[in-house]
Amino acid sequence: RSLVAHLFWVQGVVSSNLAAPTTFFPDKLTSTCAIRRGMIFRCMCLGRSIVIETERLFLRRAKLDDLKDLHQVFSSPQAMRYWDSLPYTRLSQTEDLLRAMVGSAGRNSDDFMIEHQGRVIGKAGCWCKDEIGFILHPEHWGKGLAYEALSAVIPHNFAHLAIDTIKADVDPRNYASLKLLDRLGFKETGRASRTIQVGGKWCDSVYLVLQAPSGK
Repeated sequence: RSLVAHLFWVQGVVSSNLAAPTTFFPDKLTSTCAIRRGMIFRCMCLGRSIVIETERLFLRRAKLDDLKDLHQVFSSPQAMRYWDSLPYTRLSQTEDLLRAMVGSAGRNSDDFMIEHQGRVIGKAGCWCKDEIGFILHPEHWGKGLAYEALSAVIPHNFAHLAIDTIKADVDPRNYASLKLLDRLGFKETGRASRTIQVGGKWCDSVYLVLQAPSGK
């Protein structure tokens, strides 16, 4: 199951033809700017460090000192309502997740911490090759931040991972995330019942896919 969390409805329109950002040279500082549907963002790369800057967000690789902020997200019952596990009750659970993210960054995944006003408020990106997921702390729902983050991250996912499609697996009760993915151009490909058990209860799945923009 893709790690797609519950989100309030996010305003805005995103083109389904999201262009891929410039390919970066791993040994140089590079920077590129893009304008998509009135949204301006910049992607910077220095070695293995990648930062995507939007109007309100910094999207970057995970660091071990993100633990405190990230645990506030993963311990929230609201944020974890449609996750693939119950809310974390121990800091060590978030630490295990964070260490896995740090260890795999840029290889078989292209996942980003979402930083807003100096604090990590969630994460977004392809957490496992071509499968996307996102989660935000409830305090930041309804502000368009998920839209802003994903519209910047998805083009980088396509370019960095050299993939033709991005897929998502969403709980059908998660109407807000389904609407957001629809705005991003994802198309439903199927549904299945009793695909994952969380807290002793079976959950269902809606499967979606986003095709890479033409000319990728």
